[in-house]
Amino acid sequence: MSSELIESVESIIVDVPIKRVHKFSATSITTQAILLIRIRTRNGVVGIGESTTPGGPWWLGESVESMKLMIDSYFSPALIGSDALQIPEVLRKLNKIAALNSFAKAGIEMALFDIKGKVFNAPLHQLLGGLARESVKTCWPLAIGDIDRDVAEAEHLLSENLAQEFKIKMGYREPKEDVAFACSLASALLSRGATVRVDINQAWDEGTAHRWLPVMIDAGVSVIEQPVQGWNHEAMARITGKYSAQVLADESVCTLQDALKIGSLRFADAFALKAMKSGGILAAQKIAGIAEAAGVPCFAGCFLEASIGSSAMVSLACALPNATYGSEQIGPIWLKEEIVEDPVEIRDNRIWVKHGPGLGVTLSEEKLQRFRRR
Repeated sequence: MSSELIESVESIIVDVPIKRVHKFSATSITTQAILLIRIRTRNGVVGIGESTTPGGPWWLGESVESMKLMIDSYFSPALIGSDALQIPEVLRKLNKIAALNSFAKAGIEMALFDIKGKVFNAPLHQLLGGLARESVKTCWPLAIGDIDRDVAEAEHLLSENLAQEFKIKMGYREPKEDVAFACSLASALLSRGATVRVDINQAWDEGTAHRWLPVMIDAGVSVIEQPVQGWNHEAMARITGKYSAQVLADESVCTLQDALKIGSLRFADAFALKAMKSGGILAAQKIAGIAEAAGVPCFAGCFLEASIGSSAMVSLACALPNATYGSEQIGPIWLKEEIVEDPVEIRDNRIWVKHGPGLGVTLSEEKLQRFRRR
């Protein structure tokens, strides 16, 4: 039986410029901080992974700085000498060392899958069972927070056949002002032939959701993402099915245990899959399996990763029969510059799977040195 014993683990923070400001419910960013993970085996095989958070630790508690500390101080010593090809066993070892830390673990697992694909000359989607499709539909997040600039960005994407579906990021204004902005932007986009979702990022309580969701639905919004706190599955269940728009769960579905509740509570019409929030690709694949058993489609969500993380998530989405809800993996063209030689391709309103061994991307050493945090 072949093995690839781990010789070294390196974690590197890079700060990559983005093309415009991006607003979340809790913060705004003008650069994207990324933790790159590079694992080398004794046979000289190198795998790369990526751990990225949405502008800091507000989403699930991790940041690139905390992930680097955990990897350098706790995970790396335990990884040395482990077999990189035995990914579930490596993950069990990491789970014994530290609870949670799902973003850091996901980045390590990604690098291990890159190694495994290179050893067996197989793309990631083959390691996950094979392709159900070659690409997934693009859903573009509009997060500048200015009507004219958001509309101009959408018009450019429509004209270039990069996206026809758009998600309006909300939660950083008072509800009345937030809804007025979303309705105005939705009206402008719908008149241009686009479809519109909103992402409230857990900013409302249930009463606020019942007050304002009908207003946005009347304005043409077709999907409501995470209107209330992620832990409040019961409120999500009461909202789901009450309105004509569909409810997409993101923060409500991080673990296998969260996903199991869909059968009893039916708290969403669709799940947002993210390797980072669930601790890796294998965990996300298991969540998708639970969703499939419940008849629930999945959306390939993102934390605005570069092409390393995007390639991993698109490979997973293209290998899943029920990943039919689209993808938000737009990092490869949202970043001002990429950090790989061969970025993931977005065209024809879709993002396309990579077919090279492992993740199918090669880190640019020049970009690494230029954007590396000193």
